[in-house]
Amino acid sequence: MKQLEQEQNESWRTWDQAQRELSQIQINRERIQLNELRAELNKTLVAYNESKIVQQALPFGKRVFSTERAEELQRRLAIPLSHDDVSTRQAPGRQDVVYIETFKALEKAQEVSISLKWFIETEI
Repeated sequence: MKQLEQEQNESWRTWDQAQRELSQIQINRERIQLNELRAELNKTLVAYNESKIVQQALPFGKRVFSTERAEELQRRLAIPLSHDDVSTRQAPGRQDVVYIETFKALEKAQEVSISLKWFIETEI
């Protein structure tokens, strides 16, 4: 009877040990997969950062855009002035002078700035 209990205990120990080893194998596989994903992510991030650095390092006027991108940029820069944006006053000699008030020019510059910020952020 005692020998039967010992055999049973040994079989349970080997079963537990096998379960622990299997769990360890699964954990190791998951760690390997996680490390592979991390390596792939790091490659992607390095490539992205390098492309950003190259884009920022280009001298003014040397950045090349696709035709669609250049047209989009031109469209965003071409903000028309309305009649409310343009003011007139009389100059000497009773001639009218057309001008843009400073605060209106700043508002238009802010619109362009916001538009270009989006354009630059979505470039890559």
